Amino acid sequence: MTLAMNHRAALTVQSPKKQALLVSYQAQPQEKQIANYYNSYATFQTPKSNDILTKFRELWWIQGNIHPSAKWEEASLPYMLKSDVDWEKYSERTDMFNVHGSWEWIDGKVYVYELPLGPHETFSEAIKGEIRLKDPERMLIALGSVLNSNGREGPNSRKPWPDLAIEVASSETEKHLLSAVKDYWLYPGRAHDAIAVNLVRSGTIISKIKIWHFCTNDRTPMGNLVPISKFEFETIDDNDQILIEPQQY
Repeated sequence: MTLAMNHRAALTVQSPKKQALLVSYQAQPQEKQIANYYNSYATFQTPKSNDILTKFRELWWIQGNIHPSAKWEEASLPYMLKSDVDWEKYSERTDMFNVHGSWEWIDGKVYVYELPLGPHETFSEAIKGEIRLKDPERMLIALGSVLNSNGREGPNSRKPWPDLAIEVASSETEKHLLSAVKDYWLYPGRAHDAIAVNLVRSGTIISKIKIWHFCTNDRTPMGNLVPISKFEFETIDDNDQILIEPQQY
């Protein structure tokens, strides 16, 4: 999940795909780079064949039903939910089922890239509450970045890049998280600052939280991004006592 603050004082939610093929990344035109960034990661995350799970998971597309038997918590994201879908049908379904921020349309295919449950929703609701307390006129809105195979953005993606992006990882790897921050959000001409939050699990318990703050002004002479600050703290002490209860993260 990504929270992003732009200069219009509006907080937006975006969640781009998390990995690029970096070997040829710098040598390509920007639109091609963006397309590769989305499509390369999505290609390798296509779901394994499982007819029963596929049918239950498709209920989200057909009925807006996140069925318990779909076992979404076990899905590898991004997950291809539906193919051969035009933009109009995609927009209709996202409005009908209010799934803005969970699905993404890429060249006729609909991918699930974020699940509306667990720490993502907890984090989002916590941010909403803080914003409402300080300024009731600010709000969270879902934007859903949309690209086709040529790297062209859909009509819902034509928004100014935010000044600050907050990327939260719960099920993905630390490598993917930092790649999203450095290679997508802080690519030249995009966001100015980014905060990466990694929720590290021990089984079902979040045992560690790691946070990095990056700024485009702080690059090495070679152009590499290094964090301005980094924080790390445990949620379980040396005696296996939980320091942060569930739903507090």
